[in-house]
Amino acid sequence: PFTPAPTPAQPSRRAPHRARAPSGAMASMADFDLQHCVGRSRARPVGDCLGEGDVVRVVRRGTEEVLAMKRLEVDCDGPRGKEVLADLTRASGLEPHSVWLRQYTECSFVVEYSDNLNCKHTRCCVVEELADINLEQELVQRAVNNQPFPGLFAMWAALLHGVQALHAQDCLHRGVCLRGVFLKNGCVKLGAPAPLAAAAPEGYYLSGERSCSAYSADIFALGVVFLEMALLHQLGDFSGGGAEAMLQELQALRGGVAALRSWLDDQCSL
Repeated sequence: PFTPAPTPAQPSRRAPHRARAPSGAMASMADFDLQHCVGRSRARPVGDCLGEGDVVRVVRRGTEEVLAMKRLEVDCDGPRGKEVLADLTRASGLEPHSVWLRQYTECSFVVEYSDNLNCKHTRCCVVEELADINLEQELVQRAVNNQPFPGLFAMWAALLHGVQALHAQDCLHRGVCLRGVFLKNGCVKLGAPAPLAAAAPEGYYLSGERSCSAYSADIFALGVVFLEMALLHQLGDFSGGGAEAMLQELQALRGGVAALRSWLDDQCSL
């Protein structure tokens, strides 16, 4: 078991964990049968390196495993593409945690191809465990049917333990949000850390922490996720100004727990 990392008095500025590029013979598209698209990538690039992407359901030939493949366009050449792939799979070199969505680094690879106009492109393909649904989709369904999450505190505690397991190994997640959490067979799963070349999810990380250089930024984002799950509303539904406006509203409360409960009741009222 992991010992929860203590919350530092001052924001931690240690360098984020960087994994080495996968070595040995790499897999290729020939190792998989593609089925259908199950999602789209919403990475927000800091520079001009990362492009659009999608997530497709695939079947691994030989083992017949049904997996998910994240395909992300990279505006750089092959060698640089391998560095981006190492970034996308940087948690694979850590001691695994049961809450983490599993990545298959031995099946992940970089492919270079040309389009119909003979323009060359580079794409990173990361193979992961296939989840049933992401938390954003689940929350929308539950909100429509007014069905609260059963075992909410147990689910959130599991996510907290998963995030702290990353922190205990000097790795920031940088992408904690509803879209980065999944459900599989009724169990909550934390998606892989976000790429360093992408900005942290807007609304979950304070504007001054969009680069997520502190453990506390991940924890704050996870707290926002908890509020969304508890209220059955996404952040934008009850705080037009995003995470910063919500934080200011909470800081302005007086009366401790009673005031917080009153605020939650007010936000939950239709």
